[in-house]
Formats: sequence, C-alpha cells, structure tokens
Amino acid sequence: MKVAYVVRSLAIWGGFERVLVDKANALAKRGVDVTMITADQGRHPVPYTVDSMVKQTDLQVFFHHQYRRRGIMRILDRAVRVLRYRQRLRAALRTEKPDIVVTSATALVSSVISCAAQIPVVVECHTICSQIVDTGLVRPIRKKLLFRALRKAACLVTLTPEDAQEWRRFLGDRVCCIPNILHPFADALTPLQRHRSTTDEDGTILFVGRLAEQKGINHLLNIWKRISALYPSWHLRIVGDGELRQEVETLAAESPHIELLPPTEQIAMHYLQCDILALTSRFEPFGLVLTEAMSCSLPVVSFDSPYGPRNIINSGTDGVLVENGNDQAFISALSRLISSPDLRQKMGAKAAESVGRFMPENVIPQWLDLFNRLQHTG
Repeated sequence: MKVAYVVRSLAIWGGFERVLVDKANALAKRGVDVTMITADQGRHPVPYTVDSMVKQTDLQVFFHHQYRRRGIMRILDRAVRVLRYRQRLRAALRTEKPDIVVTSATALVSSVISCAAQIPVVVECHTICSQIVDTGLVRPIRKKLLFRALRKAACLVTLTPEDAQEWRRFLGDRVCCIPNILHPFADALTPLQRHRSTTDEDGTILFVGRLAEQKGINHLLNIWKRISALYPSWHLRIVGDGELRQEVETLAAESPHIELLPPTEQIAMHYLQCDILALTSRFEPFGLVLTEAMSCSLPVVSFDSPYGPRNIINSGTDGVLVENGNDQAFISALSRLISSPDLRQKMGAKAAESVGRFMPENVIPQWLDLFNRLQHTG
C-alpha cells in the first residue's frame, strides 16, 4: 500500500507535527510506502526525526510569501501560487501513484481533492467542528468552499467521538474517529533520571504548549499567581513559544520561580523532572501533552474543555478534570496534589497504565483498517 500525506509544512515544534511524523514512521515500519508532500518546507528542517523509509517531497510553493504584498496584489499572488500548487501536486501524485491521500491542510482541501482525482482522500481534522462552523476561523466564502470540498472526501477523521458526532451533522456517515498516537518514549526514558519532589514543600508544575490564546495562557498565569502565593517554594516551568511569549516573559521577569524554555524534541526530560502537568486550554481537539505526560507517570490537571481531555483523563483516578474556565477549581485541584506526594505518585502510576490505549500498536491498526476499506471501496 502507498500513502501520501499532503501538508503545508513540518517546520515547527508542535503536536500536529510530532503526531504526523510518528504516524508516518509507524506506518513505514509496518510495510506501508509513505511519502510526505509539503508545500512550504523550503530549507526548514523537520523538527522531529523522520524514518529513512519515509520519502519527503517539497513543492516549494511558499504560500506565506503572499504576505509580502498588499491588497489586490496579495490576492493575485495567492491565486498564482494556488495554480502552481495544483500543477506541482498533480505531478507529484502522478509520480508517486499513492493508493490513499491524507491531508489536514484546511485551506488546501479543495486543491488536494481536485488533484487526487480518483484517489480516495482522507481529511484529518486537528481542530474541532465548532471552531469552523460557529466562529470566524474560516471566512464565510471559504467556509462554504471548504464544506463543498469535504463532501467529496472519502472520509473525515476526528480525534474524539464528540467531534465526530458534530461533523456527522454536515457530512453524514463519512466521518470516523481515530485518536492521536502516543509518542513511544520508552527508549528515551531509559537513560533519563526522575527528579521529582517527594514532599509538599518543593516541586514544579509544568506547562507544555503554544503560548497562544487557545491554550488559555491568561488562565495559566492567573492560576500561577494564586498558587505561588499559597506555595512560595514551588516553581512553574513553561515549555513553548508563540504570540503571547512577551506576556509570559514579563511575568517571568517578576517572579524567580517561573522558568520559560523553548520547545524541544527531548520533552520527556521535562515530564520526568516535574511533579504536575497543568493544561489550561479553552478547547483541545485531543491533548497530546496529556498522553505524553501521563505515559511518564506525571499526574495531570486539565480544564474539561471540548473535547480531548475528557477522552483521556479518568478524573480522580489517573488525573483531574475541572470545570472549563474555572480558575478556582483548578487552583483547588493543584493544591490537593501539591499537598499530597502520595496522591501524586498513585495518580501518576495509574496514568501510565491508562494511556497504553494510545500507543502505536493500538492506534495504527485503526488507520490500516480505514485505508484498506477505502482502497477496496474507493
């Protein structure tokens, strides 16, 4: 079987990028001929390790260059790049001859489906339906064109059952749910040492993610102000980057107990060195950092935001879910864990057991089953 993943680029340290690389690697190791076709990769290195069996092709369209222009010239520039993209993508697909095309680039779905012709196209949804339907994430005309294109896709894959149910209102039965795979940290964990607190007097709360509004950074900073007053010997470690970096840097400069670090492929080191993971997202299509942290026996506290966290955490057993946006409830949950090293240890142990269902050996067969069905019915 030959599968082509068609995306804009793989150039930043992000959950989507890690999952795509892990998935491509896992499929290649199972005998699937995998090609990753990018539009804008250019000279940017892929931040995660791609298996040598996975082919990489960049079309060098560079859509982002349109923003060097203004007004009508930008519109014309984009139109030219879309035409160039379609020409080069058609050529790449003729060369590779994949059995299945998979894409997640919302803005390019129409182009990908058009270029794929008779090849079944699977669209991965890495946001949630309501963010497209109920907000300005996609402008009205583009939204109409997007839904027209999605109805021509062989299947749309969501990350949670709740989101799949929402999409079925528009796309019917051509929607299924397959969760993100968990990065296999086993090899990386062996040489690393745990440095976790065994008391309630000194420890570290970890946040991993983009420094963006969607991740609820304002909630995180407000919660930390209260926690640092209650537990002045505790620290907050933030691993990430994004448009709200300046706000975080300003607060970090005022507090010696906030550590701001850049994204890294060696994220397991942070999971092992910290005592609690905090996730304050307003919405979370999946919540990859939850599964990663839990696999390292790190207890987690998360808002019960749509829809990922509730599909990962069994609240009170392997983590804690609190009412979405309720900072006080979040502070109470953190306080309970800070005050009880034994509870942190027990919850972390349960977490490591719980997330086994997201390991590649349990998720990749779901993808192979989907691909096989589409290959024989498409």
